[in-house]
Amino acid sequence: MITAVGDRVTSFQPGDRVMAHLYELGAYADFVAVAAQDLARIPGRLSDIEGAALPTSALTAGQALRSLGGPQPGMTVLIHGAAGAVGGFAVQLAKAAGATVAATASTANMGYVAGLGADLIIDYRGDRFEDHVSDVDLALDFVGGETLERTWMVVKTGGAVLSIAQVDVADRPPNGVRASFVKAMPDAKYLEHIADEVLAGRIRSKIAKVFAGDELPAAIEWSRTSHPR
Repeated sequence: MITAVGDRVTSFQPGDRVMAHLYELGAYADFVAVAAQDLARIPGRLSDIEGAALPTSALTAGQALRSLGGPQPGMTVLIHGAAGAVGGFAVQLAKAAGATVAATASTANMGYVAGLGADLIIDYRGDRFEDHVSDVDLALDFVGGETLERTWMVVKTGGAVLSIAQVDVADRPPNGVRASFVKAMPDAKYLEHIADEVLAGRIRSKIAKVFAGDELPAAIEWSRTSHPR
């Protein structure tokens, strides 16, 4: 919620409920100064908690999908880490764009990912995705490491790999494959669009757990070790 605005700010006022991706500004604070153009309004029937859950994950997923020109109807999109916060949005956004979505997830999360719209779900703990998918147009890597190295084998010539887990991904692709590291940037207009889609029920936003402010160390540890949806 906004507590004060600068002299030249006319689009917001104190009391407005807002959300924002703060990029490198950080967020573990009671108050933070944010550029007005980076703020998105939280729609009336969306709670503060639901609003807080959207910016980083939804913007990362949306910008990863769009950064190299995809997805387009008819494309095959492979998403690693599809049950996670970013992956869950990516599955839904790719499917909504008309793509065929293949996803990797654990056995426990396969039903959840199917419910998000994935056409093919591969249990990464008991199976190898390269035995089930090929000629992928766009691969989203939210895992890194060995998973990324194996992904090159299933991406078609002219296809692309986007990663949020491997900073040097652009230095790795074989000939004919594009690659880029994705770091989400503020985008208030797109964030408001996603919030409206969530409010309308066209996109699901999973709240795995809620922590109080004085529980931040426990929240970080839980997020790091439990692989939450």
